[in-house]
Amino acid sequence: MSTDIPRARHTEAGNAVALTLLGLAVSILAGVVVLYVLGKSSHQPIYTPEVADEEVSEEVEEKNSREGWGTYVNDTYEFSFEYPSGWMVATGTLNTGEPVVSVFPAVATSTTSNVVSPEEVTSHVSIYPHGAGIEEVFGKMLASIVIIPIPEASAIDYVLNTGRPWATKAVFDKSPSSWTDAGFVFARALVEEEELLFMRGEIEISQNEFNATSGDVMIRSGFIDANVRHIEEEILKSFTFINTSASSTEETVANESGIVVLSPEYGEIISSPLSVRGQLPSSIEGDISLRLEAIGGEVLAEVPIVPQGTWGTDEHTPFEVSLVFDEKTATSGVLVFEYEDISLAGKRKNKTVPVVFVID
Repeated sequence: MSTDIPRARHTEAGNAVALTLLGLAVSILAGVVVLYVLGKSSHQPIYTPEVADEEVSEEVEEKNSREGWGTYVNDTYEFSFEYPSGWMVATGTLNTGEPVVSVFPAVATSTTSNVVSPEEVTSHVSIYPHGAGIEEVFGKMLASIVIIPIPEASAIDYVLNTGRPWATKAVFDKSPSSWTDAGFVFARALVEEEELLFMRGEIEISQNEFNATSGDVMIRSGFIDANVRHIEEEILKSFTFINTSASSTEETVANESGIVVLSPEYGEIISSPLSVRGQLPSSIEGDISLRLEAIGGEVLAEVPIVPQGTWGTDEHTPFEVSLVFDEKTATSGVLVFEYEDISLAGKRKNKTVPVVFVID
């Protein structure tokens, strides 16, 4: 009897150790599975603005001026822009036949001098006077924070899921006769470690199911080189049309087919209350709204526009509205006019005017 008892206790102890080890193994395996699932399902942004901005802040500060930059002039399509050393300019045509001028960082190991199409995944600023025979670039968009010194310019920024712009597209209500209505300027920075998320409402869908025309949303995450993006924005700010004669306000209104904004001017420093004056063409129908947006897209003020006088004649009709807003909300923003245009088969159209808020 006495010899059997120790054996039983030894067996029970061995079983307890085995069960403990088995439990630890199961726990570790479960933890690995949970981490794997979380890693696969996570769509957190890769880009960390605090770190990236801190690393490049001093270098970007040195590049705030375009002093020492070269100037490219294109007499055929009547435009010019400035660009820094270390960047190269290429001219040519796309595969679809449209003319293009591209400026991009020169790579020491590359001898390429090819122009760039909008969908190519590389950093560049390109001018497409006759447009580009490609599908639209999709992604979240906001009114651009880049102020292009052309009154007829309207620009949008494509932004990452952090709200940081990675690309800008500018179109023009008025352009030289050598341009077509499809002409535009496009700048994009290379998005490193890019990830795309396709959403239909609150439901994630596959890329094959994505349909932008039905309201699906594409969310892009990743990180960009802030120095490259800064240079691209400076190039856009230097872009201008050449050989265009100055005209009086009366001539501008008479020749303009869209909304004419007389005040404030593009890039003007504004304060609250803000008086907005201009002229409405007869081609506009339906309601017209004006809103002031901060850089991040926040609507600071919105009012309807009511023409002063008889509307619907062949001549422009004046308007004037007042906007009251909190000047401390942001440092810059954009005025957005939204309306329907008969000449565009009743489609909604936007006209934007970048502005800068007064700083006390």
